[in-house]
Amino acid sequence: HRDLHSFPTRRSSDLFENGLAWYLCGVLFEQDNDKANAALAFRKAWELSPGNPYVERDFLRLLRTQDEETFKGLLKQSGVKPDTLVRPSTEIILIAEEGFVSQRHSVKIPLPLPIPGVNTLTSVDFPVYQDPAYAPMALEVREKDQTVGLSALALSVQSLAYRDLKEKMPGIVVRNVTRVTTRVAAQALANQGGDALKYSVLAFNAISTLINKADTRAWYTLPMAAHLYRGAIAPGEHLLEVRNPSNGFVTRFPVKVTEGETRVIWLADLGGNARVATASLNGKGAPATFQVGTSLLAGYPESRRGADRKSTRLNSSHLGI
Repeated sequence: HRDLHSFPTRRSSDLFENGLAWYLCGVLFEQDNDKANAALAFRKAWELSPGNPYVERDFLRLLRTQDEETFKGLLKQSGVKPDTLVRPSTEIILIAEEGFVSQRHSVKIPLPLPIPGVNTLTSVDFPVYQDPAYAPMALEVREKDQTVGLSALALSVQSLAYRDLKEKMPGIVVRNVTRVTTRVAAQALANQGGDALKYSVLAFNAISTLINKADTRAWYTLPMAAHLYRGAIAPGEHLLEVRNPSNGFVTRFPVKVTEGETRVIWLADLGGNARVATASLNGKGAPATFQVGTSLLAGYPESRRGADRKSTRLNSSHLGI
């Protein structure tokens, strides 16, 4: 594996890398008792997600096992209390995904084409994102009407998509302008020839104009953003709640945790409903579970608490949880 010092101390600005993926690699490495590579993966996640407290604590916790001097320096800079850098024996890791990434739109931009002998104004299609930057609020993780923790943003897929289009835009501009220029120049030459050639080129250009629209293909099946929460939990059966503080919508799901287990919870909120899957990371405890609940984006506020809990109990009993 790479040496720990080969990573830069400053935090990376490379938005093409997935900080959450690096964090999950660190979780798996640590579970396999590979602390060296776990420290490397957590450090990369920390560089890409510097504001996430769960990533930061896990990085510092593993760094202490590999490089005591670097750990002391970064601990002092971070302000994290050393007594919080302890992994609980029984815990949950929640990954919550929100909605779908923004869609690309096609816009027409008028451009003058100063071709020798031809002065014309034409329009060129370009793909754009029109949605503003998405800044999700931290989700509340609760049990028995008490908040046990807050999630933190682990990944903004929207920023990755916007950066991807920004990097590709120079090539898109050159390609689209070249196509339009070629069509206009071909039409100008055809106009100097016979009627058959002129109308053939005109028909070809008309069809090309209809077909050659801006490429609006994008990452439509990926979530807009992903949250992360990691915290201790008592062994036993729990009815956890995840609440969106911006609108008061909640989703609830049962979780059964065994002593010494790390339970991973994946929550995918598509806007119409929330799909929740749980599984044991270290093979202990109950089998994997899956259920569909209410959405945090378009679900039920807390006033529907009683009805929603009844629905949750029915789903749980149906799954045999």
